Amino acid sequence: MFFFYRKSKNLLHQAYQVFQKSKKNLSSVEEKEILSQMQAFQDAILKKEKTKVIALWPAIKKIAKDKSKIPYIIRAKDFTFGLLIAIAIAFGLIRPMWFEIYQIPTGSMRPTLKELDRLTVSKCQFGINIPFTPKQFYFDENEILRNGITIFTGEGLNIADGKTDYFYLFRGYKLYIKRLIGKPLDTLYFYGGRIYGIDKDGNSITRDLNPEYLRNINHIPFLNFEGQVKPKGKTPQGILSPVVFYQSGLPVLKMQSYGPFIQSEILYSNGKPIADYYELFGIGNYGVSRIIKKDRYYLEILHHPSIKGAKLQQDYLGRYLPTLNTNKSYLALDSTHLKTIFENLYTARFVVKNGMMRRISQNSPPLEEASSSVYPKFQGIPDGTYEYLMENKEKFNILSILTMERDSQLVIESDVRQKLFDEAFKYSGKIICMDSDEYLDGNLSKEKLEQ
Repeated sequence: MFFFYRKSKNLLHQAYQVFQKSKKNLSSVEEKEILSQMQAFQDAILKKEKTKVIALWPAIKKIAKDKSKIPYIIRAKDFTFGLLIAIAIAFGLIRPMWFEIYQIPTGSMRPTLKELDRLTVSKCQFGINIPFTPKQFYFDENEILRNGITIFTGEGLNIADGKTDYFYLFRGYKLYIKRLIGKPLDTLYFYGGRIYGIDKDGNSITRDLNPEYLRNINHIPFLNFEGQVKPKGKTPQGILSPVVFYQSGLPVLKMQSYGPFIQSEILYSNGKPIADYYELFGIGNYGVSRIIKKDRYYLEILHHPSIKGAKLQQDYLGRYLPTLNTNKSYLALDSTHLKTIFENLYTARFVVKNGMMRRISQNSPPLEEASSSVYPKFQGIPDGTYEYLMENKEKFNILSILTMERDSQLVIESDVRQKLFDEAFKYSGKIICMDSDEYLDGNLSKEKLEQ
């Protein structure tokens, strides 16, 4: 009974607010009638006359819901005020302190999380955040677990290209999602595909670092030899020079063009003498491959990128800049090799549009702006977003929107699967160059190159 009368009082309060805002547009007769009904409803509530309250309820509810007589300016003001309050709560409290929805932009967390996956993320798992700062009112480091998935801000960290614009208006820092491996003062060692370590007290944490559910993950998170290439100037001939190569945000190599001659300087050594680029971070232990077809199929392996024999090469915008010299090796492939490769094919998610294919996370022009020379052609394939998984050999999935049977053109033709293989390993004959705004103009002409 208590809640019945409390609900009745709330309804009366709503009706009175609507009446106050709309009474200027009411006739004297309408005003007196409404006041009389509200007075009777109030008296019935105070006297706890339930039958009378129920009888008057429809009339009072109609008053509370009828906002047609409220002036437009007042309704607009109420709507704007309510919207601002909702935005303030959402962006000032809910997003920074409670939870937020994210979309994964790249495949760096594969196979656990993939491009375009959406996550609802708790913001209070480890403590209570201070809105709009990377600090906390309260933080419990014991809640952080090794091998747990965490999201963190790039603010205060040495991360290349760490800023972004939110809603095209507010300048802020990008957020990153990664699997947490080490805590402060842990000592870690990576060898043979496994991580070994001890904590700050000298206790082994190797078992924690290698859980059973991660044991069979063998996808190497290798990006490309060049990393990010940033131009720092331009020569009179239009060559982007010097350029600096970055790996994981660290400047590792500087290359300067003097006509046809390239001068190189290793910028990062970690206390050890580095004679050539491929000695950095074990890059010499990796290769980037693609399948080529001549008289038969061959596996072309690019390996040991070197500053020796460095040359000028075009990026996807047609501009020339210094780049590394890469060694190539070739392995002849028979039908057994091809079958093994295609049965274990694993690609990132990619978009097919107008007969061209582009990886979702690829740092290059959108398909709408690209020429056919930048991206491989996939003629006859419907526009859509795709991925090819070795775990699902029988069907080719378009993110649960459509499935194509295994005997379709996309899967059965070796030439098409060859392109999938090449793109899965991010092979490209052109460099992807991260621009500074002042170097966006002008392709290098043949005459300038000859100079």
